[in-house]
Amino acid sequence: MAPLSLPPLRQVLAWATDQGMSVQGQLSEHQLAALERVFGGQEPWSFEHYEPLRAFGYALARLTLPDLPALLNVGDVLQALDELREGAVAAWPTHETVAESTFTELGYAATSASITRVRDSNSAAWREHAENNRQVLVRAAERAAGARAVVIGAGKLYDIPLRKLAERFEQLLLVDIDAAALADSVKQVGLEPRLQARLSLVQADVTGINDVFVERARDALGRDAELEVYEALLRLLHEYRLDEPPRLFPDGAMDGPPDFACSSMVLSQLATPLTQYVLERFARRFPTSERTHTREFQLALGQFSHRLQLAHVRSLLAAAPCIALSSDTTSRYTSLNAIGNVVEASTQLPLLGAPTLNALVPRLQARPVLAGQWEWRHVVPTRSKPHGRTVVVASVVADRC
Repeated sequence: MAPLSLPPLRQVLAWATDQGMSVQGQLSEHQLAALERVFGGQEPWSFEHYEPLRAFGYALARLTLPDLPALLNVGDVLQALDELREGAVAAWPTHETVAESTFTELGYAATSASITRVRDSNSAAWREHAENNRQVLVRAAERAAGARAVVIGAGKLYDIPLRKLAERFEQLLLVDIDAAALADSVKQVGLEPRLQARLSLVQADVTGINDVFVERARDALGRDAELEVYEALLRLLHEYRLDEPPRLFPDGAMDGPPDFACSSMVLSQLATPLTQYVLERFARRFPTSERTHTREFQLALGQFSHRLQLAHVRSLLAAAPCIALSSDTTSRYTSLNAIGNVVEASTQLPLLGAPTLNALVPRLQARPVLAGQWEWRHVVPTRSKPHGRTVVVASVVADRC
């Protein structure tokens, strides 16, 4: 793979070091100089540099100075990290399919059922979100050229404008890891035969790594001593690397490459089954251990999730010249106070590895053309269930450079 982001990042790091740039409490001049040495090939990479690197990416997303050597964002920075590690770490194999045992162990069917339960108990708030999400996808589909499209995360179809997409595209590929949920959802929509004939349903693991991750996690968890298991899991999370972005669907699923690819409300969830698998299995083996609560391990989980998110964005850009992406970006817990008013927690929890969804789409690879944002009362607190959750959802439509 030819470097896309590494040479520009080197230039920008040199510029920032020369400017004496820093971010209070997150990136010191000393840390910036270390990053310049690492990405200049003078020192080896260590994941102790990850948080300063991400802080640098956050700062770049806000900078548009005239003397800046290149316009980069968090997506470009994470891409440069993957390029830097080529040769140092073997690339993981990827597979579009997922073994039934992996599907079961990661609890995908239970997740699908849970989505239905939460939606049914918060139907009004979910309808509002669904309308916003559908509008984004319809607008993106209208500006896309060509007759073939792929929808990632189609499983429940609660916020997918299936009929309008089937009317717009002659071939529409629906992709989800839960084949049964997807088939049932399409059946419930009840498209007429003319539009139904345009659909193809495919089960696929769009991360490409579910099987290999579970296999390697099992190996790490099977070691004898607690410290051995902990260190093996750290290595697993740190050593994630792909040569190419994973394919979104198997060969032969479409007559040709799609003209439009959209990912609806899956980005922030991609790593969750994998990280939860590690945490739950470790807790089962060592129920009194606090090791997975350490800052070191939490940062390892975070960087793995962020880099998995970037791989998904790159998969979309590799698949089609026009993409649409929607995702929850932050989450805030809510509750009912004594007089029945909804109270929001003061802290918003970030769900992505970038300050905004736009900042995760590499500037060197894509040009955003539309963007949107809305609040979604994912779980509305009630007297009987007083704890809720509100998320901020963002959308972006981009053309591949």
